[in-house]
Amino acid sequence: MYGFWNNKRIVLYDTLLSGEEKEKVIEICAEAAADMTEKDKARGMSNDEVVAVLGHELGHWALWHTLINLVIAELNILFMLAVFAYFYRWVFLYEAFGFHTTPTLVGLILVIQFVMGLYNQVTEILMSIHSRRCEFAADAYAAKLGHGDKLISALTKLSKV
Repeated sequence: MYGFWNNKRIVLYDTLLSGEEKEKVIEICAEAAADMTEKDKARGMSNDEVVAVLGHELGHWALWHTLINLVIAELNILFMLAVFAYFYRWVFLYEAFGFHTTPTLVGLILVIQFVMGLYNQVTEILMSIHSRRCEFAADAYAAKLGHGDKLISALTKLSKV
């Protein structure tokens, strides 16, 4: 899913399809058919499973996951730039790593890698937790729409990739 406000799109790739629908796509896109592996060809889903995956993606849309993730990413970048702006002129930081001048690019690397190291690790863990919660919420949304069983079989097929 991508886009904002009135320009949102959900993309379902042809690898989800099976049977007649997949054959139509292969006829239209000869290049895509050439790139398909045997796993891609065997992975196709029934129409009900595709609808269940669509219900999952609609869950991301209905629960504002895309916008929430964008806001989190922007706040993270803003915070990291603020920390960089605070630390990159500290001469002793450069001297600790053997630099006698203060080049900005070296400062960026030092601040991001060493000053922000713990923050980056904690943020990565928290974002993984957040991502899993978003996925579970989207799964629950699809199940609430009545597609839980088909979503299970669709996700099982996707996991075999």
